[in-house]
Amino acid sequence: MTVRPGIVQTGKFIPNNHQTFANYINYIDRNEAMRNAAFEKYNAISYDGYNDYMLNPLKSNGLFTANKNSLNAAERNDLKNLFKQAQQNGSVMWQNVISFDNHFLEQKGLFDPVNQTLNQDKLQAAIRSGMNKLLSEEGLSDSAVWSASIHLNTDNIHVHVATVEPNPTRKMKTLIDPKTHKTYQVRDGYIKKKSYDAFKSAVANDLLNRNRSLERLSHLIRDQLPNEQSWQTLNNRKYLTMYRNIRSRLPANHQLWRYNVNALDAVRPMIDQMTTQYLLEYKPELLNEFDTLLKQEVVFREALYGTGQQGKEFNRAKDYLKNKYHELYSKMGNSVLSEMRLADQQSLPKHRLSEDQPTNIYQKPLQSPTTAIRAMKNIKKQFSRNVEQERGVKQYMKELEQQTQQEEQLYR
Repeated sequence: MTVRPGIVQTGKFIPNNHQTFANYINYIDRNEAMRNAAFEKYNAISYDGYNDYMLNPLKSNGLFTANKNSLNAAERNDLKNLFKQAQQNGSVMWQNVISFDNHFLEQKGLFDPVNQTLNQDKLQAAIRSGMNKLLSEEGLSDSAVWSASIHLNTDNIHVHVATVEPNPTRKMKTLIDPKTHKTYQVRDGYIKKKSYDAFKSAVANDLLNRNRSLERLSHLIRDQLPNEQSWQTLNNRKYLTMYRNIRSRLPANHQLWRYNVNALDAVRPMIDQMTTQYLLEYKPELLNEFDTLLKQEVVFREALYGTGQQGKEFNRAKDYLKNKYHELYSKMGNSVLSEMRLADQQSLPKHRLSEDQPTNIYQKPLQSPTTAIRAMKNIKKQFSRNVEQERGVKQYMKELEQQTQQEEQLYR
C-alpha cells in the first residue's frame, strides 16, 4: 500500500535576465491581495511536489524572512532593493516550494480544518531551520538573502521561498546554444538533491519536535551501546576466542583493518556476530531502547515521506533503520579492529596472541551455538549480504556447532 507523504519539496532556479525574476521584484512591496492576484507572473514552479498545479493562492500571510515574521513597508522596500542588487549583479534566483498534506498537519496538531487555522509561527520557525541547513549545505550562509510566504490553499498548505545573492559567489559556466552553436556564460544555480533533502528533514524535525529523539539515537550509537573497555578483558572465554578468530583472518596490511573495506568481506560477519553477542549479553535494555526508537522513527518517516514509488526512493523510511544499524555495527566493528591494530603496533604482550599460535590458521570458537544462532538471525534481519558473505556465515555457524558437540563429548 502506497502512503502519501506528509511533506514534499520541489525547486528550480532562474537566471537574472528572466522576466519571472523581474516580476518577483516588482511585487515584493505590493499588498497581499495584489501579490496573490499576480502570483503566476512571479512564480517559476508550475506544479508542487504532489503534482498539483500551482494556482493563485486563496490566502497568504504575507512575506517573512530569516529574521522577521512580517515586514512593514520600509522593510519590504529594503528587501526589494537587495533583490534588485542581486539581479543587477547577475545572481540567479532560487525558488522552492515545500508543501504539506493538510491531513498530516491535522494529525500533528498544527492545522484545524474546521476553523482553517494554522500554527504559522511554528511553520515559520521550521522553514528558518530548513533554510539555515540548505544554505549551509550549499555554502551560501554568508551571501544569500531569502523571503517566503505561506499559502493557505484548499488541498495542501505550502510555503514559497525565493533566494538570491546580492553579491554572487556562484561561479559562471560556459554553455553552448543548441540552435546557434554559440557559447554564452551563465551563473551556476545547481542545488544538490541531498541539500534539498537536508532542507526538508530540518523543516520536519523542527516542526514536529523530532530533534530530541534523533539526539538520543545518536547518543546511543556514539556513547552508550559501544563497548567501553578492551574486548580482551571481558570476563568471558568466548569473546577471547571470537577475538582471536577474527584476528587470525585479517589481512597483513593494517591499513585494511577498517570495518567497511572490501578486503574484510569474509571476516565482517564474524565481527558482526561478536558485536551482536555483546549487545544481547551486556546491553540488552539499551539495545531494546535503540530498536524501539528506530521503529518509531520508521513509522514517522513513512508518514512524512510516504513509501515512495517502486524504483524511486522506495521504502526510504525502512532504509533509515538499516542505515542506523549499519552505523552502530560499523562503530563497534571498528573499535575491535582499532584495538587489534594498536596491539600489533605497540607489541604489548597482553594484547598479543601467544607466540605458538599461528595467525594464519582459523581456530574454532568456544561458544553456545544457540546463542550464536540467535545473534546471527538478528544480524540477518538488519543487513543484506552478498552470496560470499552468506557462505561465510553458514560455514562459521557449522563450525560452532561442531565445536560445541566435541566439547560436550569431552566433558561427559
